[in-house]
Amino acid sequence: MRVRFLLVAAGLLAATPAAAQVDVSGEAEAVSDYRYRGLSLSDGHPALQASVEAEVAGLYLGGFGSWVPHGGGSTGLELDATAGYRVALDAQLTLDGGVTYYLYPRARDCDYAEAIAALGWERGDTNARAGLAYAPRQPTLVDADGARGDNLYGFAAFEQAIAGTPLSLTLEGGYESGVFDGAARGGKLDWRAGVTVSRGRLYASAGYVGVLRPRAVEGERRAEHGLVFALGRRF
Repeated sequence: MRVRFLLVAAGLLAATPAAAQVDVSGEAEAVSDYRYRGLSLSDGHPALQASVEAEVAGLYLGGFGSWVPHGGGSTGLELDATAGYRVALDAQLTLDGGVTYYLYPRARDCDYAEAIAALGWERGDTNARAGLAYAPRQPTLVDADGARGDNLYGFAAFEQAIAGTPLSLTLEGGYESGVFDGAARGGKLDWRAGVTVSRGRLYASAGYVGVLRPRAVEGERRAEHGLVFALGRRF
């Protein structure tokens, strides 16, 4: 499945006009804890991460990798591939739709695919993004009780750069319901509030990340939170 996905994604980019400009961007960073949708995927250990994206005429192909040098268990290595299409609705609004395939080479039967649609808005030093991510029922998607299911995640993010300073503030939130929410009922809420300091292509950030399961039952963790630090470079 993953080989077919990558071949199709590469074919879409190859099919674009030869004269079209290809924009490539990415970043590499070290994080104190790999938190995804509020949850630690590195068992609280630091991780090294990198991402890259190539876009041409609205079509894009991206990759992401995360490696936990010490600890992290069977999910200490993650490789993601994304393909999608991005279109500008006007000077400030962008509509984005794509599919991401999550691959865990050290874990057996954990790989899965997810579709994501998002609306982005940008004006001056302010930008925002909101959307939905849906992973349909797949053989590898099972909950804590071993039952197969799907997963739905809604999210919103806001970023404000402070004019005349190297600082920017971010606020993110989401709600998840399905095999990944860790709750028998009610799903989970997650959030992140952070600040980033940038100097050229280098940046450092600190964020307070948390998760809440409002209707947690006995044996489920109702809340967890912590600080996450990152140091990286964009290219």
